[in-house]
Amino acid sequence: MKEAIKKHKFITMEQTFDEKVQAMSAKEIIMAMVEGLRNPVVKINMSTFGEVDNNGICYGCAATNAICKISGVTFTANNIVGAYSKSEVVGSGASFLSYFETAIDGLRMGYLNHYNEYANEINIAQISNPNNIDLPKLEDDYTPEQLDIYVQLANDQEKQ
Repeated sequence: MKEAIKKHKFITMEQTFDEKVQAMSAKEIIMAMVEGLRNPVVKINMSTFGEVDNNGICYGCAATNAICKISGVTFTANNIVGAYSKSEVVGSGASFLSYFETAIDGLRMGYLNHYNEYANEINIAQISNPNNIDLPKLEDDYTPEQLDIYVQLANDQEKQ
């Protein structure tokens, strides 16, 4: 009976954030970043992984919004600052989350070597650029057209 209960719990347990990301394809990771920027959960400020202004408004970058997209979490003024605080909310290890944020930050700047270096450290999908797309650096004033270039990169991941 104990074995059946253990097996049942294992089957019904939800994946951790780390496990979700590790199971994602390169295309899914790129698209999580793109969708997080198309429909941001927190206001965009590419120079921070999470901060709060004096009015309690939360700011974050492409990585912060990708984390929201993947986890389904909306960060608040009480938990957006610091990898440890965010990791507790999304159910991740602080080191994993910090590496993931840094990897996505490299991706949004078009630095795939930087992304892949950090992705390798946390065992997530590597991203290649088989068609040598000139990736734009996504800043606070990114455009839908720039995001479309990243969608093209995502679609190219399937063709390898």
